[in-house]
Amino acid sequence: MMRLGAWASGLLAATVLTAGVPALAADFTIGLGGGIAPDYEGSDEYEAVPNWLFSADDLYHPDTYFRVAGPTLRSNFVPDPHFRAGLNGLWVPERDDVENNQVDDLDSTDTALLLGPSIGWDFLAEPTRSLTTSIDLLYDVANSNGFLVTPKLSYFDALPQSRFSYGAELSTTWASDDYMSEQFGINANNATSGLDQYSADESFKDVSVGVNGNYRFTDKWSASLALQYKRMVGDAEDSPIVGDAGDANQFIPSSPPSTSSSKAASAGRGLVGQRVEGRVENGVGQHQLDEGRAERQTADASVLAGFEVRRRAPPRALARRATSPTSARPTPCRRCASATKRSTM
Repeated sequence: MMRLGAWASGLLAATVLTAGVPALAADFTIGLGGGIAPDYEGSDEYEAVPNWLFSADDLYHPDTYFRVAGPTLRSNFVPDPHFRAGLNGLWVPERDDVENNQVDDLDSTDTALLLGPSIGWDFLAEPTRSLTTSIDLLYDVANSNGFLVTPKLSYFDALPQSRFSYGAELSTTWASDDYMSEQFGINANNATSGLDQYSADESFKDVSVGVNGNYRFTDKWSASLALQYKRMVGDAEDSPIVGDAGDANQFIPSSPPSTSSSKAASAGRGLVGQRVEGRVENGVGQHQLDEGRAERQTADASVLAGFEVRRRAPPRALARRATSPTSARPTPCRRCASATKRSTM
């Protein structure tokens, strides 16, 4: 399925991504929205930020997915109802040109692109609910500024017979010495900032809880809202960057729940999108309208100054129909055919 949001090229982009992969069926989500976030990690100043969502769900199993939501990446590549394993990621922008003058006088931090494995276990493994415990191990592959270890507990409920779904997540993050020094340390070269010199060591840096909700207006359109509260702890809270110039209480946009969209419509921060099911048969991109029917027609879709859909039957479905036992007629032998012909003459 694909939710087509404000990007007119969204449907075309999804077709390109799946082109040439035979017999692949996946649900795609594209969304665009916005929210507010701290000026930097630990700041008491907030700014408006854009948000985007791209998700490919039900890759080759209902519980497999790949999702980029704003600065976060989440995925599961294991086709199992309980076990989860994938690649997760987090993008942390550089701290530069911030509102607080003292923090702005400090040396700028490097941009961090943290990537690494994530493993977890879903205790429920139900069609519309999940209760998952997981752990992420993310390393800064951009500038080698340390790594993060984040254990999580996530719950998601699609509420059967309802258009509403919701989720919640509890997590904490342990940060290495290199990460803490980069983000919260103050060395002697920054004495002119007015903030005391500070050495931040490896420790747990935060505890957070997030909630999110999604409402499906129609079978194609939905909107989501999410919020996360994060409390800075340990050496992060004690840093003058947070304790003197910022705030240990952080309110930040939340990520979508770690679950496949097969359980419910994908959720995101203030996102709106349109849903179309995409399928690739024999290397040809096709898209299937999800109208909640048992029998669905395949649509060959394109974007040209809008949204145009031309319906046609799927080639593979036609092939199955032509070769199915119920539709195939037995071919009579020559002797029977000749006898039949003579009897009618």
